[in-house]
Amino acid sequence: MSRSQRRKNIDKLFRQMTEMSNCVWRRNVSFLEKHNITSAQMKILSVLDSGEEVTTSMIAKHSGHTLSAITQIIDPLVIEGYIIREQNSQDRRIIFLKLTVSGKKKNNEIKKEYVELVSKKMINISDHEIEIMLKIFEKLV
Repeated sequence: MSRSQRRKNIDKLFRQMTEMSNCVWRRNVSFLEKHNITSAQMKILSVLDSGEEVTTSMIAKHSGHTLSAITQIIDPLVIEGYIIREQNSQDRRIIFLKLTVSGKKKNNEIKKEYVELVSKKMINISDHEIEIMLKIFEKLV
């Protein structure tokens, strides 16, 4: 493949990936609205589902949000009973966030439904093509 053709293909690939991302985002927003949760809140539930000790500061640093913004994102999750704040017994300034049983259930429910939704959209993609896509995305990320 010539250098010129490679650039054209990369440009086309970039446009396709952007369109795919926009399409997924639009579906994701309406999907999460149905569950009365934002994408930022869903990401937090997913992070907390790992079982690791996580603080508000860690989430803020990882997401690029300020501490006050993260607090505003987390507060509704606390009110709904999906997460709890727990003080560190050795340093009361450190607050850990933990997923409750209800939060774990909500997270699993949303993930299961989302996987079903994405699976329906990928019905025409073979297992082999999915494996190739995974390898490509692993190289890009």
